[in-house]
Amino acid sequence: MDYNKKMKLKDYLFVLLIVSFYITYLFLLKPQIFSYKFDNTLIDRYFLSQDIPHEVSGKRLFLSDAEVDLATGYLYVTGKDPALYNFEHMPLIKYLYGFSVLVFNNPYPVTMILGILFLVLYFYFVKRCYHNSYVPLLACLLFITEPLFIDASSQTLFDLGQTTSLLLYLISIFYFKDNFVFQGIALGLFAAAKFWITPIFFVTLIFLYKMYKKELDAKKFFTHLVISFLVFALSYTQSFILTNGRFNLIWHILRIFKYRLQHNVSTFFGASIILFVTGYLQTWWGSKNFIRIDMWNILWPLSLIISLYVCIRNFLLRRINEEFLIAIMPFAYLLYLGVQAPFPRYFLIILPFLYMIVANQTYLFLRKQLRIGKIR
Repeated sequence: MDYNKKMKLKDYLFVLLIVSFYITYLFLLKPQIFSYKFDNTLIDRYFLSQDIPHEVSGKRLFLSDAEVDLATGYLYVTGKDPALYNFEHMPLIKYLYGFSVLVFNNPYPVTMILGILFLVLYFYFVKRCYHNSYVPLLACLLFITEPLFIDASSQTLFDLGQTTSLLLYLISIFYFKDNFVFQGIALGLFAAAKFWITPIFFVTLIFLYKMYKKELDAKKFFTHLVISFLVFALSYTQSFILTNGRFNLIWHILRIFKYRLQHNVSTFFGASIILFVTGYLQTWWGSKNFIRIDMWNILWPLSLIISLYVCIRNFLLRRINEEFLIAIMPFAYLLYLGVQAPFPRYFLIILPFLYMIVANQTYLFLRKQLRIGKIR
């Protein structure tokens, strides 16, 4: 067996180890998701919940976001219009939860599959970035032990699906540069996963990066945007069918944007940055006190400091490469959150970039120490 085949075999073994560790770790921490059975009374409670934008025939109930997402996913696959129920979020992931309930009576196979898919893509992405098998191994192990990742794997929310689809899109952009069809499909899935404005933010960063590197093929770039919009539109197939083709997707997109401006606003600019760095947020309800979240851990601000070091170093060395773009993405994203209401789960999308940088810097440090030890 030649060297390349040995490396391939090692990579596959590492991925198998990572996935096995993830499933075992998830089972130990969240065993309830493996035995969960869907309760049909959730639908009745949903129709009395805070998500309904009109008066209800009964006492209004409070449901968590995860319960609302699961209930509406079930409604979608049983024929309801995704533009009418929980309209402010894109329907793709909710459809997956609904189909999983129909097949398994349990939505969590979807979250586990998304978690596994993310780890496989993450290993591939980090390996291609750093040309090393140990850095992605360490990055994946770090990410599995991240409480936010385990929580996302055990909640019927959209952040894990959004993060996975972003990773797929970055892989298509960086490592399948001429395949604009693949890029368009990946971006369309990313846009249909949660909220369409976040993909626009990342596409803008990539556009500016390609412009700077003089790698922008305007025709292919525009074509992949058109393909992505068509893929995004397919997630509303049910809406087009129920309205006999008269569904106005553009108006619906603007309606979502207006809703987000009215309902997802923090008390001050930069609240998400403070939450990420300190673990504290100011509530935008009640007495507006500062509270500390349980999900926060010290590695968040430490990884941000390490990423800042990588940004500055690469900038001074004039190495505006993929590593620089990856290192600067978390800072740009935290600024992008701006006046949006601070939610810990919003950070899941940038933690992979921070942890891969931490993993690489840790690997370089250990390799340097081992070399010094050998010399001595």
